[in-house]
Amino acid sequence: MANKITKNGDTEFQEFVVHSLTKIDQGLDQMSSELNKKADKADLESKADKSDIERVLARVSMIGGNVDDYRAEQAVTQRQVARHEKWHRQIAQKIGIKLAE
Repeated sequence: MANKITKNGDTEFQEFVVHSLTKIDQGLDQMSSELNKKADKADLESKADKSDIERVLARVSMIGGNVDDYRAEQAVTQRQVARHEKWHRQIAQKIGIKLAE
């Protein structure tokens, strides 16, 4: 995933979510294939295996944690960029260079 600095980080977050959902979709497709090998369609429509449900819940929890980590990282990065911009402006002012907005 390409790192692009945007004003609010929306582009990176959207790419992260799409990437994560694609991985979930692939995992669910694989689980579906395995389930089709284990039982016929009538059994699949009536119930899901407990281990399958636990696996799905674990993946959803993992994605939630990854999203939280990503948001925290973005907040830190945005604060750091703001601090650097402030320093650049201070240095430019000291040496008499006018920076464009």
